[in-house]
Amino acid sequence: GRMAEGGPGGRGGRGGDVSGASSSGWWDGVPNRTQAVIDELRVPFNTGLMLVPWTDAEKYNADNERDRGLEDFVLRGIGQHRVERVRGDDEDAPAGATYAVYLAAMETLEVRSGFEKLGGNAYFTSAGVAKGIYYLGRLYRPGGPPDSDGRDWQHVRTVFQGSLSALITAWDHLY
Repeated sequence: GRMAEGGPGGRGGRGGDVSGASSSGWWDGVPNRTQAVIDELRVPFNTGLMLVPWTDAEKYNADNERDRGLEDFVLRGIGQHRVERVRGDDEDAPAGATYAVYLAAMETLEVRSGFEKLGGNAYFTSAGVAKGIYYLGRLYRPGGPPDSDGRDWQHVRTVFQGSLSALITAWDHLY
């Protein structure tokens, strides 16, 4: 069925064989999209990544301005079940990228006038550091220059986070 194809965000279904997973290190030996990724990256409920205690709001906002917000959102937050190893045929991945979240298929979806297209493929190192986002035919890197349309890393990072939220809500949660 449709769920086995992974929906509009990519290939593969949820869960899978976790026999290759290892708990010896952060992501060591984790196969694509398995429960092991979720188990190894899960943050205890009481730390509240999404519900930040008021006393931590200033720190959280500062982290968000650096790329920790994206990394937490994807790797330790609601996007972790969409993380997979960079595909062998991926020619757009930046050097040093080990993991990715593939949402470029969403770039084909229509949006109302004045709204930004959804999508993008986000890439992370084996240590969980954001390396770049490939969006609408261009690779954006942290701190990189804006494109001719004025899109820069922070803009594309925000588009990607919104796209991932939309996909998780509409496909993974509601569908």
